[in-house]
Amino acid sequence: MDELSVSQEQVMIHKSDLSLKVKNKDPCVQLKDINGKSPFCAKFARIECYGLDTNYVACKTCSVPVKYTTESGTSGLIRHKCHTSKAAAAVAADGDVDDHRGSPKLQRLEQDIFTSLAAKVARMCSEDLWPLSAAEGRGFVGVAQTLLEIGSRFGYKFPVEEILPSSSTIARHVDQAYYQLKGRVKDEIQQCQAHALSADLWTAQRAETRFLTLTTHYIHEWKSHRRVLATREVAEDDDIKRAAEEILQEFGMLSEDVVVVTDDSLDAAFHDYTRLSCAGSQMDSILRHVFDCLDEKNPLHAPVIKLMAGTDALVTHLKRERLEEALAQPLQEASQSSWHPKVGTLKSVQGALKSGELRQILLARNELRFLEPVDGELLDEVVALLAPFDEAKRHLSARVPTLHLVLPTKVTLLKALLRRHGDSQVVTELKVNLSQAVDLKFQIDLYHKMATALSPSLRSFLRRTVSAREYDEVIGTLAQLIDKSQAPAVLTGGARSAETSEVDDFFAACIEEDEDEDEDEDEEGGPKERWGRQVVQQYMSDKIPPARSLLDFWKERSGALVPLAKKFLSVPASGAPAEPDLALGRRRAALHPHNVDALLFLHSNMQMMVRRGVAVPVDVISHQRGKKTGEEPLHIACTKIDIKSLQEGSGAHEQERACS
Repeated sequence: MDELSVSQEQVMIHKSDLSLKVKNKDPCVQLKDINGKSPFCAKFARIECYGLDTNYVACKTCSVPVKYTTESGTSGLIRHKCHTSKAAAAVAADGDVDDHRGSPKLQRLEQDIFTSLAAKVARMCSEDLWPLSAAEGRGFVGVAQTLLEIGSRFGYKFPVEEILPSSSTIARHVDQAYYQLKGRVKDEIQQCQAHALSADLWTAQRAETRFLTLTTHYIHEWKSHRRVLATREVAEDDDIKRAAEEILQEFGMLSEDVVVVTDDSLDAAFHDYTRLSCAGSQMDSILRHVFDCLDEKNPLHAPVIKLMAGTDALVTHLKRERLEEALAQPLQEASQSSWHPKVGTLKSVQGALKSGELRQILLARNELRFLEPVDGELLDEVVALLAPFDEAKRHLSARVPTLHLVLPTKVTLLKALLRRHGDSQVVTELKVNLSQAVDLKFQIDLYHKMATALSPSLRSFLRRTVSAREYDEVIGTLAQLIDKSQAPAVLTGGARSAETSEVDDFFAACIEEDEDEDEDEDEEGGPKERWGRQVVQQYMSDKIPPARSLLDFWKERSGALVPLAKKFLSVPASGAPAEPDLALGRRRAALHPHNVDALLFLHSNMQMMVRRGVAVPVDVISHQRGKKTGEEPLHIACTKIDIKSLQEGSGAHEQERACS
């Protein structure tokens, strides 16, 4: 696999890899005009990869990359000869095409060709999530043969099957990439002491095989990171906990105090751990509960049921007949496993109706009957009603600290569901049902409240929203965590601009300027307040200008609250949905569980590594498939935080121990 290195201004990539990306019109590659006086500049386009400049330009005729820098000038452009299909055909007609085994040049490079090609196919399977047998397919062989005949740098034709790697060879290269990248992820995790987990249980299509994907979340160098740890097959419910603990043991992260974010279906599997309900899953459950329980006999529910069924039938018809391609924006199809994509379906249909494109397409085919169940006015009302849920889902699924936004999300949704003048009877009915469901089903944990306290813009909101007992519980728990973990220190912070806020405008109603508060003085003769509580109360009452982001705020501070901020803000509000995010689709049925694990790991983590400029070579280590490597598991020392014992007033000191 080619090494890739990224800097702030320029991306360095092998010419062969870049050539494939240009010819295949890879979305990571963009072609820009060259600003130059030479007439040859008009024949080439500057190549940008991952949004950064390269040292190459592409010929507008044959798409072949040519070296072009300020030092080299246009000499390479002038010498370039187009490698078009016509030129290749001329070479073949001249009789220069011979069996590749007779070429001394290819014989000399044969082993390098096999190694390089196998690595590239392994990368293709990782990035595009193809089965390892993809290179043996008849269609792939035909495409590769055509590319080789046209663009071969050797200038002659030979049977491509003789150099394409077998699935076993590709599997070896996938394993090499997997174990190297896994080592890099382990090294990064080892540098952090605060980790959280999210677990996703999904079922492969066709094969009906269940998989558990475990993802870790942590803050490293004051940036949020999310890494897929592993994906394991779980046949029975009893296998879930065992599989999760095996993964954590493998990465040296096994500890009773780990926080796991899951949907409620995995409550029993992670009963021995601190488990938080996935906020995204809770909102999905609320929408499903309200809309799936509508009664056709109720005159206020019947129009909504008709609208939902009508939009589903419309989108299915357009996709089946391939009419969607004529629309400026694609339609989003609803999902069977999640209700939330239905919001996207309604919004996409609404946009197509307002543009007039949808009506024109159906009118030309005499199929306007598909629009009869879709009431445009009701569609607008329902989309407006569900818009806050859609935006809240987006905020809570972002790859930045989100746990502090769970409580503001619940309050914001309840405010959006208040009945207003002008609401129709149908919307009023839906608002009442949704409001009741949010109030009952959207669970707020002590972790959510403490994370909210650690957002400076939301401190007053927390004080106003929760009861006095709940607020004192937050302050007391944070104080006890400080007393157990550190010695007294001064809480300081640098100057920040007040023009920005670390909280999005979606939660603007939850933010207001902090009121001046007099610090509580100890009563004469009374016991002196504990140091931890003093630190927390000082932070909660300080005048703090807003920061650009929450991580920037805590990065600039020092003191006992900083480690706790890393701990709580590394916990995601919503779990990382492995199956939708890494959708393998129907191809999953053809994959062995080990390959599912390796390819999902590479597909997610490799993209993150590339974005951070970390090269992932695969041609160094040798690993036998399925054999234990014998390497020692990593052990990460961390301080156990037992919320339950703190709530019970336990004064026992927690010991430093290895999470193994």
